[in-house]
Amino acid sequence: MLDSALKLDFQMLCEMCDQRGVSIATTFAPALGNADSANTTARTSSMKTLLLAVLLGCLAAASAVPAARIRWCLKSEAEYLKCKRLELVAPAISCVRRESTMECIVAITAKLADAITLDGGDVYTAGLKNYDLHPIIAEDYGPSSDTCYYAVAVVKKGSSFGIKDLAGKKSCHTGLGKSAGWNIPIGTLLSMDLIKWTGIEDSPVEEAVKNFFHSSCVPGANANDKLCQLCKGDCSRSHKEPYYDYAGAFQCLADGAGEVAFVKHLTVPEQATSAAPTAIKWCAVGPAETAKCDTWSINSIEGEVTNVECHSAKSVEDCMSMIMRKRADAMAVDGGQVYTAGKCGLVPVMVEQYDEAPASSYYAVAVVKKGMGITWETLKGKRSCHTGMGRTAGWNIPMGLIHKQTNNCDFTTFFSSGCAPGAEPTSPFCAACAGSSKSVGDEYKCKPSAEEHYYGYAGAFRCLADGAGEVAFVKHLTVPESEKPNYELLCPDNTRKSIDSYKTCHLARVPAHAVVSRKDPQMAELIYNTLTTVRGFNLFSSEDYAPVQNLMFKDSTIRLVKLPPNTDSFLYLGAGYMSIIRSLKREQATSAAPTAIKWCAVGPAETAKCDTWSINSIEGEVTTVECQSAKSVEDCMSMIMRKRADAIAVDGGQVYTAGKCGLVPVMVEQYDEAQCSVSSAPASSYYAVAVVKKGMGITWETLKGKRSCHTGMGRTAGWNIPMGLIHKQTNNCDFTTFFSSGCAPGAEPTSPFCAACAGSSKSVGDEYKCKPSAEEHYYGYAGAFRCLVEGAGDVAFIKHTIVKENSDGNGPDWARNVNSADYELICPNKSPVPVTDFASCHLAMVPAHAVVTRPESRGDVVRILQDQQAKFGTKGTDGRFKLFQSESGKNLLFKDSTKCLQEIPLGESFEKFLGAEYMTAMSSLRVCTDSTPDLEKICTFHSCQQKS
Repeated sequence: MLDSALKLDFQMLCEMCDQRGVSIATTFAPALGNADSANTTARTSSMKTLLLAVLLGCLAAASAVPAARIRWCLKSEAEYLKCKRLELVAPAISCVRRESTMECIVAITAKLADAITLDGGDVYTAGLKNYDLHPIIAEDYGPSSDTCYYAVAVVKKGSSFGIKDLAGKKSCHTGLGKSAGWNIPIGTLLSMDLIKWTGIEDSPVEEAVKNFFHSSCVPGANANDKLCQLCKGDCSRSHKEPYYDYAGAFQCLADGAGEVAFVKHLTVPEQATSAAPTAIKWCAVGPAETAKCDTWSINSIEGEVTNVECHSAKSVEDCMSMIMRKRADAMAVDGGQVYTAGKCGLVPVMVEQYDEAPASSYYAVAVVKKGMGITWETLKGKRSCHTGMGRTAGWNIPMGLIHKQTNNCDFTTFFSSGCAPGAEPTSPFCAACAGSSKSVGDEYKCKPSAEEHYYGYAGAFRCLADGAGEVAFVKHLTVPESEKPNYELLCPDNTRKSIDSYKTCHLARVPAHAVVSRKDPQMAELIYNTLTTVRGFNLFSSEDYAPVQNLMFKDSTIRLVKLPPNTDSFLYLGAGYMSIIRSLKREQATSAAPTAIKWCAVGPAETAKCDTWSINSIEGEVTTVECQSAKSVEDCMSMIMRKRADAIAVDGGQVYTAGKCGLVPVMVEQYDEAQCSVSSAPASSYYAVAVVKKGMGITWETLKGKRSCHTGMGRTAGWNIPMGLIHKQTNNCDFTTFFSSGCAPGAEPTSPFCAACAGSSKSVGDEYKCKPSAEEHYYGYAGAFRCLVEGAGDVAFIKHTIVKENSDGNGPDWARNVNSADYELICPNKSPVPVTDFASCHLAMVPAHAVVTRPESRGDVVRILQDQQAKFGTKGTDGRFKLFQSESGKNLLFKDSTKCLQEIPLGESFEKFLGAEYMTAMSSLRVCTDSTPDLEKICTFHSCQQKS
C-alpha cells in the first residue's frame, strides 16, 4: 500500500508521465512491486528516490537541451523516419542512417555518429578493442525484468517436439551473433552436445548449425546458403529482411516458415501467451466495501472455483496502483477517477446504467435547503459539501464552473469551509467532515472511503442535512424521495427549482460511473462475463451495510453495459468533460497562435509523403507542418480529438464520423480548377458509381451473389452509398448474404469482405492485407477499380473519374493495358451504360473530401493550409513539393484530382456540409451497427455525448 504521504506524488507521476509520453505502468512498477516490504523506512526512502528519478526523467524528456546534438544511428528506413519525426520536436537529436548494426558501430567509432541501441551480442562486439564502445543506459522491460531478459525458444502450441528434438527442424533467428537469437540458443545446443562441432580450427560454427537444422533464417548469414533459406528478404542483418530481429523471428514462426523461433521472453504478443485467468481480483476501498465484496466472492464459488477474489485498499488511488501492478484487476469509479485512471494507463471496460435509455449518464446538481435564499450567484462564502476531491458531480463540474467564473484555482477563497473527502487534512475542505464518528483519533476523518460519513453522494447530502454545509454537489438521484419537499436545486441561471426538475436545472450531464482495468481485451472479456452472470447476490444494493450506500457500485445501477472496443478514458469522458478537468488542473495551453500544424498520415506511404512535405515546409528554423502517423483514419481522428494531431483530409463518410466525435470540416477539396478562383464557389462534389466489366451481363438487379470491390469500410462511394441502397432494398444488415465475397479494407480479417483483398503482395504473412491504408493494393478508389480489373471482384464501387484516371494510358503500371471501353456503369432500374455517362447513371452525388479538425483549431489549420497550397499547390510558387500529387501511390494525403482547397464557411456544421440527402442515407445505414465505426460508437455511446 502506498503511504498517504506519497499519494500526491503518485497522482502527479501519473499525470506528468502521461503528458511526457512515459509509461508509468512500467516505469513505476518496480518500486510498487516492493510495496509490502517489512522495512517501511527503506521502502519509503527508495520510493521517494524513484519518484525523484522518474520526475526528473519526465522533465528531462520534455525539456532538457544538451549543448551538442546527439547523432543517433539508425539501421532501417522505418527507424530513420521515426527519428526524423522526433528530430522535428526534439532539436537535441539528429539522425544518421546506415545499412546495418556493424556500419553503425563503425560510424560511432569514427565519430560520425554518437549512439545506438544494441542487443547483448552486439554490445559485446561493440566493446571489442578495435571499437571500444561502452553501454551507458539499459532498456527497462517491466517490473520483474529490471534490465535483463530471458532468451527463449518458442514453438506453436501443439507441437510435439522438445528442445532435444530440434535436429532437422526449421529455425528462425533474430540475427547472426545476436544474444537471444543466436549466441544463447546455439551455445546451449552445443553444451547439450546436440549440435556436433569440433571447433573453429576445423570449420565455422555456422557449418555445424547448417547441418543440425533442416533450414533456417539467420539474418546476417551468407545469403546463398541454408541459413538464409527461410528468409523473405535479402537475409541482411537489417530491417530490409522482414524476419530480422525479435519481431521478425517471431513472424517467421507465425507465418509457418519455421518451426521454432529463438527470441526474448517479451517478444510474443501478450494475447498470444496469456493464460486465461479463472477469477477477477476486485479492489474494494475500505472495510465496508471489502465486506460486501467478500460476500460477493463467497456467492461466486462454483464447485471449488472462486470467480471473484477481493483485495482491499485504503483509497481509490491505492486500488489503481494495485491494478497497474496486477495485484488487482478492476474496480468501479466515477468520471473524475476515470480521468486519473487513464493517466495511469487504465481503461474503462463497462459502464453503469441507471435507466432504460440505450446508454446511461447522470446530471450533476447543486442542492440546498429550501427557504435559505441561496442562489448560484450568492454561493461565495458559503460552506460546501462534496462527494470527494476529483469526483465528477461533487468536485470537477461545480469547481470547473466556479473556476470559469473567477479564474481562481484557490477555492478556499470562494467557500468558507466544507467537506471534500480526499483533501489535505489541514485544508478548510476537511474542516466540516464527520469521519466515522469516533470522539478521539478518528483515522477516517476526511478520507475518501465509506468510513467517512460525508463521503460519496449520500455522504455529501448527509453533510447538508446535518447542517455541516449549506450546499451539496451531488447527482440528480441522490436526494431521498421523502426528503425532496425540503430541498431544491440551484440553477446556473440564478434560479431555483424542485429536486425533480433536474433536466432543466443542472450543472452538467456527465458519463456514468465505469469499471476500469488494464488494457487487456482478454481481461475485459472476463470482467464482462463475471459481472453479467452474478447469481444469488445483488451487486447494486448496499442495504445490508446501512447506513453506508453505493458500495462498489452506485445503488441506482440497474445493469452494467459493455463499452465498445478501444474505449479509453478520453473517448469515454468526451472532449467537453476533459476540457473541464484540464482547466481545473491548469493543463490548458494559453500560448499564441501556433506556427505549425500536426498533420495525421495513415500508413507508411502517406507518412513518407508527409515527411517530405514537412521538410519542405521549413522556413528558417521553423517547421510549418509536422507529421503524426497512425494505422487508420479512425486512429487519426482520435489523435486529433486528443490534440496529438491537428488535421486530416477524409471522405464524406468519415466527415460524418468526425462530426459525431465533435470535429468540424474546415476546408474542402475542389476538383474543378475554374472554381478555385471563385470566392463563393459551391462545394465540390462527385458521383458515386458502380462499375462492371462490359459484356458480363451484370446489372444492378443481378448483383446478389457477386463479388464486390469497395474503397473501404465506411467510405462514401465505396460503402455507404451502395450498401445504403442495398439495405433499403433488402432490409438486411448482413451484407455477406448479398455479396459472396469481396474486398472492403477495414473489415474484420475473418470477414468475406477481406477474402479478395491483395495486401501488399507479400507471399507470406502480409500484415497489410485488408488494412485501410495505401499499402493494401485494393484500398481507395484506384484500389477498388484495380480489384475489378484483376478479377478479384465483379463490381467496383468508386467515384466517376477513376476509370478515366486509370485507363487508356493513364495511371500506374497495373493500369497500363486497361481500356476504358471494356467497362460500363450499372445503376438501379437501368441497363448498363458507358463509363462516360455517369451523369445519367450513378448511385448518388456526394460531397467532396474535406479537412477536419477541432473547432478551436479551425483558424490555424485554414491559415496554414492556405499558405501551404500557395507554395505547393497546382499553381504553387515552390516546385520542390507537390501537395496534390502522389509519387509512391495514389491519393496520398489528398486526392490526386484535387486542384485546390477551399474554405468551408465559418460555422457550417458537418450536417449542412454533407447535405440532407447524404445525412438521411447515413442515418438509415447506421441501423446496421456493423457499418458503424468503433470510434463513432464510442463517441455516441453516452446520451450526454451524442451530437445530432
